[in-house]
Amino acid sequence: MADDLNRGTGRTTARMLHAIASAMENPDSWVAFQDHFETPACRQQLFVECIQQTCRQLCLTIDVAKRGGAIVLRSPISRLRAELEGR
Repeated sequence: MADDLNRGTGRTTARMLHAIASAMENPDSWVAFQDHFETPACRQQLFVECIQQTCRQLCLTIDVAKRGGAIVLRSPISRLRAELEGR
């Protein structure tokens, strides 16, 4: 049995979904994803890929990047609109 009874309850997934929603609510602004535990650098790339995969599955265009040791997301609505207008 895990020492922390809150492990495996979906909190990291909930925080990922919250970060995606925040990016959608604040287009063109970078928002941070913050896990509830200290995130080692080796797990950050895993989180980036998980967030990207979730966005693809939801058919969302969200930029995800690592910046200064943090994971950040944004909805690039201005770029997407410019691309549509240029067609």
